[in-house]
Amino acid sequence: MKYQYYLFNPRRLNDETAKLSNQVYATWKSVYDGIFESLHTDDFYRNEIITCIKDTELDKVVAFHMYSGFDARSVPHQEHRYMQAFGPELIAQFRKEGATTFMTMEYLGVNPEYLVKQTGIKFADIISGLGMEVLHASPWDGLLAVARMDYKIHEKAYSMGMRPFKQIMREQYPCELLFMLKHESIRVQDPKLDQLVRDLWSNRVSYLDNEIQSPRKERHLKVA
Repeated sequence: MKYQYYLFNPRRLNDETAKLSNQVYATWKSVYDGIFESLHTDDFYRNEIITCIKDTELDKVVAFHMYSGFDARSVPHQEHRYMQAFGPELIAQFRKEGATTFMTMEYLGVNPEYLVKQTGIKFADIISGLGMEVLHASPWDGLLAVARMDYKIHEKAYSMGMRPFKQIMREQYPCELLFMLKHESIRVQDPKLDQLVRDLWSNRVSYLDNEIQSPRKERHLKVA
């Protein structure tokens, strides 16, 4: 199989990213529809960065992850529906630690055809590790996330350097609010997976017009 990592802004599309957006959107809906009763197209479209790993031989989305940016100095940002779970007390605590701007990690998903039991590859870990690369290349000070506890997502987040702050219920699911400063991130601990993260990142195809540009010409990663 051949894999390629892509980054794009869903609000600024061209022919290539429109196709990517449609493919990721369809996969996102198939993975999350029925999990969250409040799944809305708005929650897809509002993201500043959407990333995905694609199987370029079969032209299928393998995994996806979505990121938005928030600024603690902005009242509208603080009152956004996503940020309300964190509350002013936690935001004040983050600011005391020197974090004013935050990148959120949302809607981590893997196409059921590419789950580890099907492929032997932990794509959830890989795209999470790629998310840390995005954070380091971004202008944001820290990272916020809401992690489901029933799927042990919070434990995976701990292994990447994230800290727990509070437990909440989202829909009917127990979740944990997580935070991390940029310098606290930890690389994927499995050496083979970490090498895949490095390879996919170094050969990323970015359609973003910010710090996270493509490093060079597209080259697909071959995984035996």
